[in-house]
Amino acid sequence: MQVVEEGTAKKARVAGLPIAGKTGTANKVAGGSYNQGSYRASFAGFFPADDPQIAMIVVLDEPRGYGGDAAAPVFQRVASRWIGAFPRLAERLAPSPPLPAPRALPVPNVAGEPVPVAQARLLAAGFTGVVRGSREGTFVQAQEPSREAVGAPGMRVTLTAAAAPDSVTRMPDVRGLSARRALAWLSRWGMQVTVQGSGAVFEQHPAPGRPLQATVLLECR
Repeated sequence: MQVVEEGTAKKARVAGLPIAGKTGTANKVAGGSYNQGSYRASFAGFFPADDPQIAMIVVLDEPRGYGGDAAAPVFQRVASRWIGAFPRLAERLAPSPPLPAPRALPVPNVAGEPVPVAQARLLAAGFTGVVRGSREGTFVQAQEPSREAVGAPGMRVTLTAAAAPDSVTRMPDVRGLSARRALAWLSRWGMQVTVQGSGAVFEQHPAPGRPLQATVLLECR
């Protein structure tokens, strides 16, 4: 390492990466004897010096300069480009910052809502709704954890489904649902539904959480 850090191969240094190596300058042979006017320059090295992963040699034929001045800079440029192909080395040079702790989020209250609506709302809030029992034509009777709880994004919320909405007394939130599906769900309460527009429900009257009424207006777009 000294030849790179303090010696003739300082131009091979890569910041943060310990490199060990040796420069070389040798006269070329011509006609059975050394030609004092021509030579080859080289630098052979490996890195990281304390846990070798890559070895490389750079040899230049008749360069302008000696091993430390000519071959070492080439080694440095190649090593710098290669680092990205080796995740362990890249992490060593530029450690990834620690990820922030997941922010706790409030769990929405979906009790009494149609199962698809409840799952869509949970997904939009960052949670996963897992249904216990049949999901066909059912409503959420209970949820665990409840709406008072908080949890990390991706937390599973268990939904207990009931076959009939007999215990439901408040208007569920059907916004975001297609007009056809919202109409099908609300009809199970025996309500008369009027739809204005087409597409997904963006407004409903009565509003979510209000007492159930005999008639409902859905505005879609």
